[in-house]
Amino acid sequence: LAAGLPACVAVAAWQAGSDHAGTNALSLVLAVAAVAAGAMVVSLRGGLVAVSASFLVVLLAATFLGPASACATAVIAEVAATCRSRITRRYVFASNLFAAMLPALAAGNLVRLLAPHGATDTFRFYLVVTAAGVLDLVLNFVIAAGYIQLVNDSRMLRLQTLRDHSPSLLLNLVLAVAGAGIYIRLGIGGIAFALTAIFAFSYMLQLVERARQRSEQYVSLRSEEHT
Repeated sequence: LAAGLPACVAVAAWQAGSDHAGTNALSLVLAVAAVAAGAMVVSLRGGLVAVSASFLVVLLAATFLGPASACATAVIAEVAATCRSRITRRYVFASNLFAAMLPALAAGNLVRLLAPHGATDTFRFYLVVTAAGVLDLVLNFVIAAGYIQLVNDSRMLRLQTLRDHSPSLLLNLVLAVAGAGIYIRLGIGGIAFALTAIFAFSYMLQLVERARQRSEQYVSLRSEEHT
């Protein structure tokens, strides 16, 4: 972690000059959306884990702006989420920051590698965006699971956790790809779709988590009745 964060910052700074953020109004729109996504973070596993719709915003930034902009967007969302959850432990914040920055950089560079000529309204390009999204999700999950196991000496995040939320995550990925398509065809006005998707995703994930918590409470009560 001590080496990972500075490395991410260095890579982002090195690649900032080749991003399209400076001349693209989309950068401002996604920055605002990142704040909203972070503020709508959903707590999982009793507050030990947090998930937000920042993935959608970061993937759009990685697709249209570049790796450095995606990394900056991830940082904005993480800071907003931290302010909302009031995390006080610096190591936790640093770990969350690393788990956001590295996947964002990886996704942005994958798009740049596989689509060097920029965004196009083609099936191949949407496959590239999908691949970048999957890479972001997998890296984020692996880093978070590794951190929790290291700190708590237990596997709080298992594959089952990923399966439980896979419908929401899959929908978020589909919405991000669809948002990319709408932006290509309609321009900056199409970003309204992405903003709507942020709220829809967060709301749905909140419902999933509430249902899970109620189910666990019910099972616990039933267990107590039989003891």
